[in-house]
Amino acid sequence: MVDTESIPGADRIESAIRSAKYEKGFALAPFLTAGYPSLDRFPDFLQGTAAEADLIELGIPFTDPVADGPTIQRTSRTALESGASIPWILDLLATTQIDTPIIIMSYLNPLLAYGFDRFAKDCASVNVCGLIVPDMPFEERQPLNQIANNHGLCVIRMVSPVTPNDRMKQICTAARGFIYATTICGTTGADDAIDVSAEQLLTRVRTHSSIPILAGFGIRTANDANRLSHHCDGVIIGSALLEAIDRNEDPADFLRNIRPISTATNKNPGIKP
Repeated sequence: MVDTESIPGADRIESAIRSAKYEKGFALAPFLTAGYPSLDRFPDFLQGTAAEADLIELGIPFTDPVADGPTIQRTSRTALESGASIPWILDLLATTQIDTPIIIMSYLNPLLAYGFDRFAKDCASVNVCGLIVPDMPFEERQPLNQIANNHGLCVIRMVSPVTPNDRMKQICTAARGFIYATTICGTTGADDAIDVSAEQLLTRVRTHSSIPILAGFGIRTANDANRLSHHCDGVIIGSALLEAIDRNEDPADFLRNIRPISTATNKNPGIKP
């Protein structure tokens, strides 16, 4: 049975994605490693990114990011060495005015160490809308899921090209906010070109999901984003953005180039905000 109880964080996320799809062609959800490239510079990067984003995925640095490729591994290590931590991230969000919905991405161990209830409560107090926990098995979701929901947050579900249809249906039925569809089997930041298998995955997810779908992993260019936007509601872009920051590019400029004006002004009449 689909859970129809209203969750404020999920409602904000879904509304932001649907509005962006209708008004701009697709929703853009950049990923930032919290505290990178330095604790002093990160707040400005966060503000600049928020100005161009429809959602922000904010990654908690972790020593063993098993779903992430070399770029995010490296930025996580740098952020940890600089002193980034969950309390530092929450304090920053408490003192930063950002209207863009924020989703925290964390592996399971930091949340266990911090405490599920404490973490969800503290996230809700700084207007975080949802959580992504890539190494939490779907079958073990209930404790964190219930605690997050109690504090108005949703836990985002992930599917991949090798997710069987029956399992995909189960995951999509339980999901809130959006479905995170990983377009490749591997880690983030892959250099492999987006191919027809990604489109096939997104088409398959659409048959099971009534909530928005965002594509992630391996999306690096405007061409990638525009190609996939015909099959989903938005894209998540992380490693390519972090690499742009390494090149001293303005993250806001980088994101503007991912969604060109011609696409942003092409409303999709079939999607209502």
